[in-house]
Amino acid sequence: MKEKATPFFFLSLPFLFFTVFSLYPIIWSFRLSFFKWEIITEEFVGLDNYAAVIKDPYFWKAFENTLIYVATTVAGQVILGLLFAGLLSKITKGRNFFSTAIYIPVITSWAIVAVVWKMMLAPDNYAFFNSVLLQTNIINTPIPWLATPLTARLSIIAFCIWKGVGWAMVIFLAALQTIPKRFYEMAKIDGDGVLGRFRHVTFPLISPVIGMVSALLSIGAFNIFPQVYVLTKGGPLGSTESLLTLQYKEAFSFLHFGYACAMGYFLVPIILFISILQIKAISKRVEY
Repeated sequence: MKEKATPFFFLSLPFLFFTVFSLYPIIWSFRLSFFKWEIITEEFVGLDNYAAVIKDPYFWKAFENTLIYVATTVAGQVILGLLFAGLLSKITKGRNFFSTAIYIPVITSWAIVAVVWKMMLAPDNYAFFNSVLLQTNIINTPIPWLATPLTARLSIIAFCIWKGVGWAMVIFLAALQTIPKRFYEMAKIDGDGVLGRFRHVTFPLISPVIGMVSALLSIGAFNIFPQVYVLTKGGPLGSTESLLTLQYKEAFSFLHFGYACAMGYFLVPIILFISILQIKAISKRVEY
């Protein structure tokens, strides 16, 4: 009995942690989405919170911004991740150094690196980006990166791609190492160049991995919060507002907790639908 009980004992600890800190808050917040809850008072309102979400123009603006973040950051991380993985798979000397250098941003704190990026994007001559562009004569005056809608949005997108591309690169590098070299040799004999080998060998064989990575990155991109909140707090004029920053403000600035929960659960079927589409579109297994 001791031998049979031991694995259940060790499994019970993470399951207890998951139940207390994940499962219970999920169930409680779903219940809360049907109430007008203001800490000390609650009133059952049924689907009113969900109806208010649909009619809220601020929600749809934040939703549009979030979709832009998802599309651009996922595409950027997948493309650059494949590029870096392909380059690293061709070299042996210095591979560990370069792969570590690209991966380091993944394991750093979002909040810490967001503060560093905010300092580098400061609108003065001595901030990193403006200093480099001024010294190379690309610009004549400092750019207020976080003060205009376009540059603020581009700054957040660039930050997100830089932060997450290392994770995609590691997954793709592992996938590339599973492809037998004889396939590439056969493609060379058939006259395929670099793009031809990628199109006929690499992409078909790792397409399930690309689908999985794209789906996971999309789920993560919908959760964009610290990078927006630290860099711009949703400004200027709500041009960079994401769904999570809007939820945070509704809950903790205006105490609309039920409405904020409804906003979150409104996204669940949307994220699920997008993820299924991505996986089906790109994960058809090919064998040679």
